Amino acid sequence: MRHLLALLLPLALASCATPSAVGEAAPSLHRGAIAAEQQTEALFRDINAASRAGDIDRVLAAAEQPGPGLPTLKEADFTELVEPATRAQWSALFDAIAGYTTALVELTDPSLAAGAGDSLQGLGTRFGTMAGESEKVGKVSGVVGAVGAAILGARAEATAGDVVRRVDPAFNDLMLAMADALGTSDADGLRGTVADLWKRNRLQVLQDRFAGVPRGPDGSPARRQVADEYLRALAARDAGLADLARLRGALLALGAAHRAAAADDTPAARAWIDRLERLVADIAARTKDE
Repeated sequence: MRHLLALLLPLALASCATPSAVGEAAPSLHRGAIAAEQQTEALFRDINAASRAGDIDRVLAAAEQPGPGLPTLKEADFTELVEPATRAQWSALFDAIAGYTTALVELTDPSLAAGAGDSLQGLGTRFGTMAGESEKVGKVSGVVGAVGAAILGARAEATAGDVVRRVDPAFNDLMLAMADALGTSDADGLRGTVADLWKRNRLQVLQDRFAGVPRGPDGSPARRQVADEYLRALAARDAGLADLARLRGALLALGAAHRAAAADDTPAARAWIDRLERLVADIAARTKDE
């Protein structure tokens, strides 16, 4: 997949000039955040593509109904399970997170560290502005504001380790909030929304089609075709929900790796980044680059 090897092969923790967990982890945290963002975009795209494909039967069935005019075809007939506003919110969050991890990398590089304070100043202000525009970040705006305040409070710190320790509680709260927005199960959050829309927009249509096939041997081929489509729809729904669950795990792993780095626990940071790498790779194995 495009860019995947470039992102994930270096994700294993590399030696850095700073002899600390943060110095060792910062580049991997940055690459992990970017990889999670790219796979989030790919996952949302694939979920929507599967949803639109599933709408074809519903649209065709509606076109067969009697009415005064000819059937029409319009974009609104095809459902996006992950709406544009939701995709934009996640993109804005990941862009800001990538800005923060970039600043950590700068602080671990002597040739870049001099400008890191200005980067943190701008980044803290950016998080604060996002928090005041809740339509950009959805229900996590309060946590986003706390991250901004923590970054502004850390802008005068001299090392990446000091910055991470100042920002860590708020950063972990943001990862938890984003993970919970995805859903703690397939019954809530974005996972619950996706599951419900699959049920109403695809599975129910197939169930109605199955019930409408005449009884008897003449209807057997049609019933089998609908049943096969139903099983394929279930598989597509389950795959998308499983990937959303993996993405939730990746966000939690990113937060845990940050916390381990803040505690200067290099082995734990390595273990959590390894877990993040595996989860992102699992999602990438199922999504497609355009």
